Amino acid sequence: MPQPTPPFPSLPTSRQVLLNQLKQNAIGLWGEERAAALQEILEQHAERLVDLSSAMPPSGETPTMGWQNHP
Repeated sequence: MPQPTPPFPSLPTSRQVLLNQLKQNAIGLWGEERAAALQEILEQHAERLVDLSSAMPPSGETPTMGWQNHP
């Protein structure tokens, strides 16, 4: 039986892979000069995304409000 598709695409866990993707997106949007100027910000965002993706529950476990956890 095939695995269900997660509701959100998984983020790469490698900071360098994320940084490369962010840089390519920035180059596509604003050009290489502006992307180079944004390098420090892109590095910070890549780090935050890695931190967030490591703290996320598995895709099969989505927190919801239900009678079990509702006052």
